[in-house]
Amino acid sequence: MHDEFGRIHELIANAHELVVDLRETNDSLLNTKQNDIIRTLTVVTFIFYPATFIAALFTIPAAYVPIIDERSGWMIILGSMIVIAIGIWLFVKRRRWL
Repeated sequence: MHDEFGRIHELIANAHELVVDLRETNDSLLNTKQNDIIRTLTVVTFIFYPATFIAALFTIPAAYVPIIDERSGWMIILGSMIVIAIGIWLFVKRRRWL
């Protein structure tokens, strides 16, 4: 009888160890997935932040803002935002951050 309890105790201990290992593996996989998501969001922010900065600069109420008074000023600003975003995106792709 005592031998059966020892065997059952050993089986339970092995099962507990297996569950702990599985939980650690699951936590590791979740952390890896979360790190990938955070990296992607950081790169997207890195790409769009300069465009946000440029847009904020041109919303400052000032007596004379260079490019805005021109007829195609809006297109120049938009084009520069797109060119900068594409340039940063190409840089990120070349560095294999995304």
